[in-house]
This record gives sequence, C-alpha cells and structure tokens, in this order.
Amino acid sequence: MSNVTYSAGNLTITVAGLDTVEQALGDLKRKTPAAAKVAINATARQARKLMVAKAKTRYAVNAAGRRHLKDLVQRKKASNSSLMAELHIAKMRNDLGYFKTSPAVPTHFTGMDFKDGPSVWKAKVLKSSGMKTLPGAGGIPVGTGGRALLLLSGGIDSPVAGYMMAKRGLEIAAVHFASPPYTSDRARQKVLDLAQELTPYTGRIRLFVVPFTKLQELLRERCPEDYFTILMRRYMMRVAERIALREDCGALITGESLGQVASQTMQAIGCTDLACRLPVLRPCIGMDKEEIVRISRKIETFETSILPYEDCCTVFTPRHPKTKPTVAAVEAIEAEMAIPEELVAEAAEQAELNIIRY
Repeated sequence: MSNVTYSAGNLTITVAGLDTVEQALGDLKRKTPAAAKVAINATARQARKLMVAKAKTRYAVNAAGRRHLKDLVQRKKASNSSLMAELHIAKMRNDLGYFKTSPAVPTHFTGMDFKDGPSVWKAKVLKSSGMKTLPGAGGIPVGTGGRALLLLSGGIDSPVAGYMMAKRGLEIAAVHFASPPYTSDRARQKVLDLAQELTPYTGRIRLFVVPFTKLQELLRERCPEDYFTILMRRYMMRVAERIALREDCGALITGESLGQVASQTMQAIGCTDLACRLPVLRPCIGMDKEEIVRISRKIETFETSILPYEDCCTVFTPRHPKTKPTVAAVEAIEAEMAIPEELVAEAAEQAELNIIRY
C-alpha cells in the first residue's frame, strides 16, 4: 500500500505495510528498506510519466506547455534511511483528478484547489494496471567468486565497474585516494555516498580512504610533467595492491575504458599493469561513454557521480600527458626519482577504513 500526500506544490509518496514486505522476503527481510526504496522510486517515476502523458492531452504543447510539463520533476528520491519520494507538482495539481483514488476526488474539485480534500490518498498497484514483469539483476550470487578491490574514484565509470563485477559473483572492497587540501571533504563524502548506492547490489563494502597527498606532491616535484599521470596511476596500483593483499582480495578492479583518456591508452594500461602482480579487472574496457552512463543511471549512481567535487586524479593534471609511454622509459624515470617504497607502505597503512552497509 502506498500513501500519497499532496500539498500546494508537492506530491509525496511513502509506503505502508512494511511488515507485509518483510514477511514476503522471509530470511531476506533485512533487505526490506532497499526493496521499498526501489518500489517507491519506481512508483514516483511512473506517476510522473502518467501525469505528463495525461497533461499532454489537456494542454497545447507549445513553448508555454513545455515549461508547464517541465515543472513536474522528482525533487527527492527515496533512500534506505528515508523511504519517501517527492514530486514537485505545482501547476500539475489539477491533473491529479485523472487518477482513481480512495477517497474519491471531491465533486466540487476545480482547477488548482481541493476543497475539503483528504490529507492522504491511498493507492494500490493492481495487476490489471500497467504493471509488467521486470527482469532481475542477473549474474552470480555475490561472494561466490572471491573478493576484489575496486579503485573508486568518484567518477561515473568506477561504480559501474564495481556493479558489473559484483554481478559476476565478486565480493567488493574499495579504495579511494584523497589528497587534502587539494581535494575537499565534499569529494570524500561523494565517494562514501557512491559506495552506499552500490550496496544494494554488492552488500557491505569495506572502503579504504588513502591519504595520497605526500606521494602526489613528491611525484609532481620529481617526475617529468608529461609522465605525471601514468606514474601516479602506477603508485596508486602499488598502494591498492598492498591493501588488497591485506584484505585477502584476489584482484583489483578499475573503471578504465580503452582510449577514453590519456592514461587509458593501450600503452598506458600496459605500463600501469606492470606496477603490480595482482590481475586487474576492467569490465568497462570495451564500452563507450554512453553505455557506461546508461548503466550508471540504471543503478542510480549517475547523479552522485556528476557532482562537481574534484578527486585526486584531477590534481596537478599535465597540459600534454604522455599517451604512448614505454615501459623502459617509465621504469627509468622511476629509478631516477628514487621515491622510497616506505611511502607506499605508509599510505597503505594509514588508509582510513569505512564500513558501508546496505
């Protein structure tokens, strides 16, 4: 049972009868908030589509009409901790009269006003309505394929990579590299939020936030500018591998897509891989950006990923990064820089652990 509460400008969708959902889920009743969240957000999206479709039959869709329809937006999504979605209805309130409700719309309903209307409308989803069979997530149960460590940057690609490998049965741990004061607390919180949004698919995530400032500043001082990005990636892989081995992970996961940026050319990826011994899984390697974005929207990480908070990969970005580095040149530069291995160990040891639960 859904509760739909309206006010002057908002339509709020909540859910009643969570005990019924828990009973249906049985041994999986701990997943009730996640299941209810998905149902509420799906209801809000479908309600918006229905209202817009009905409104199009009522209003001329000229410039004014398009502005009218754009007023109907979902301004708040439900989450595990807040089982409520909110639609901004404003000028669309008069179109609520198109829906069968209990109690019925008052006969003296006119335009934007509900005289003596109920404070709560209750609506049931019936099989005879526009319901359809929805496909499941597919894949293999999480954890049956072992554990792997996801390099979670805060962009669009890495959450998608984590989701795709969880589908193949991997339990996911994650590592994020922070470089304060060059990166902000908001950037760090963004990554925590992304990890939280992945948990309906991955289960609990052990997220390590690595203090990377010291290593990054040393790289800037000692390496040629055009090699900075590839060398930074190699040191990230070394730190990540130490954490992965400590966490009993059998592989690393990245969101790299071939040719997407300078550090993701075939030559650059080859140089990156040689910095560690663990296998590196890249589920997005052959996908274009639109394919990755489509999955990120599906798993509801896209809106968080595009928040404008920079991560450490954007710090000290070279003007003309090397796109075709050779292993010999990279190893020669590393030997000349002579960065102590102790700094890699120190960064891994000082990583802050965050337990993200669904």
